[in-house]
Amino acid sequence: MNELEVEKLERKEWDIIRKYLESSDNTQQFYYALWSNYDDNQKPLKWLISNPNTELATILAIYYNLEPSYYTKYRSLDEVTKSELGHFNFLRKIEENVDNKFYKNSTICFSPSEWEEKFDDEAPRPIPLFMREEVKGKTTISCDYPEGYDEGLPLAVYSEIWNLYQ
Repeated sequence: MNELEVEKLERKEWDIIRKYLESSDNTQQFYYALWSNYDDNQKPLKWLISNPNTELATILAIYYNLEPSYYTKYRSLDEVTKSELGHFNFLRKIEENVDNKFYKNSTICFSPSEWEEKFDDEAPRPIPLFMREEVKGKTTISCDYPEGYDEGLPLAVYSEIWNLYQ
């Protein structure tokens, strides 16, 4: 498969995921944030991060899946390696958005302390205090892998993408 064909398939894949995310409910988006493949989902993550209607718990799930404690060793953008830049920029954008109260919905519970064993306040750039705050939503959603999903997508959506590459 040549580069042009790969790009075409990737655009189709993004269209499928975008349509799914646009029509999905808060729980489905939360599952996507919890269980999608973080090595190859930059566009969907960016879409969720850029959407003020995304649940705060979903945003925090993305944030903690990106392992922010790893990046606390960097004081500035200049220190970040090229291969780590994408995740680092997502983390910074999420911090900016949360600090500015960009996300309008907080109905799903989320506890950062369940994700981070220890917060290192002595790190060159510690995780901000406002990113450690618990979301006291009305709904508790299990973080266990949901039945009928693969890589954070319902099986029908996942199968549609899988079939693109067959």
